[in-house]
Amino acid sequence: MSHHDLMLQGNLDPESLPCDDFWTFSCGGWLEDNPLPPTRSKWSVKEKLKHEALAEMRELLDTMDEPQDVNSIEWKLKTFYWSCMNVHSYMKSGLDLIKRKIITELCVRVVMEPYTNDNT
Repeated sequence: MSHHDLMLQGNLDPESLPCDDFWTFSCGGWLEDNPLPPTRSKWSVKEKLKHEALAEMRELLDTMDEPQDVNSIEWKLKTFYWSCMNVHSYMKSGLDLIKRKIITELCVRVVMEPYTNDNT
């Protein structure tokens, strides 16, 4: 038997009868071995493979030596990865930037400009 045959056979629930409940018969083993994670609303073979691939990529990038050459693909990958992982910091700095822009563009003119009374 090939690896794929064994994997598919492991997804079966041999205690279920295919004529009574084909879904449980064909997927019961997989459902038993792969419960829905608490952080997920759905879980499938595709979701599991995606999760495993992302975890492997994260492990590779986390354990990679710090690249010295800013033009190297390693430096670009690691920098891009960490910029995505540091979303909170970027969101905060982005909000600070927006606040500064609003204050300087809208409020400063009103507050900082000298008051002139054109009616005198």
